[in-house]
Amino acid sequence: MNDQTRRLAAALLLGLAAPTLAGCSPEQSAMNEDDGRAIEAAVAGAVPDAAGAFASFTWSGAPNTQSILVRVYVDQTDPAFLAATAETTFETVWRNAIREPSSISFQAAQGSRPSQPASDTLGNLDLAPLAEQFPEAHLGIAGQILKLSREELADRYGPWSGKDAE
Repeated sequence: MNDQTRRLAAALLLGLAAPTLAGCSPEQSAMNEDDGRAIEAAVAGAVPDAAGAFASFTWSGAPNTQSILVRVYVDQTDPAFLAATAETTFETVWRNAIREPSSISFQAAQGSRPSQPASDTLGNLDLAPLAEQFPEAHLGIAGQILKLSREELADRYGPWSGKDAE
């Protein structure tokens, strides 16, 4: 085997192994795309003043450790509107997730949803003023992420009742 063939074989192997190394199988990636579109549509329907939504997923091992991050794009930035948007988003995602999430994180970004949102981009709005309405939530990354665990979601919205629960 010459050097070029070895490099090609290594690149192919890495390409096939990357989803597994990242903790996400090709099947999970496909589910994430479908699940993401479903979550985005549910949030857009539940938050009519939103200028769009973006959902992304992370997996830590088994499928029951799926975390969901939802970024809602808005024009209004007052804390009361953001608190209502976060409340509606958390409940909507909790009720519509196809698999029971281990946590749901909320971000808000001012402006319209880009055609290709990046999963590694943060929302650009400070959510620290919402801490009073969400005392159980974890506020992360300079106040730009509000996160509720599975237990906190169940306490707040009742038992998860998505597809897997049926």
